[in-house]
Amino acid sequence: MNEQLLELIETYIRSNGYPPSIRDLGGILHLLPGSVAYRLGKLEQAGLIRRTPNVARSVQITHEGMALLDAVRGL
Repeated sequence: MNEQLLELIETYIRSNGYPPSIRDLGGILHLLPGSVAYRLGKLEQAGLIRRTPNVARSVQITHEGMALLDAVRGL
């Protein structure tokens, strides 16, 4: 699921020019905001994303996160 969520975040940023909100991700994934926040927290703990506390749309994919996406894609 980590890779899928990272892929979704990257695709959203490329398509819209800014990161998705928790509600955006929840709507796409059909999850409640609390579930999305939990999953983002796990990605952040793993060092795959960065977020700024109390700032909306602050999700950034780290170098480690991009390396994981590249490995999944076989790049």
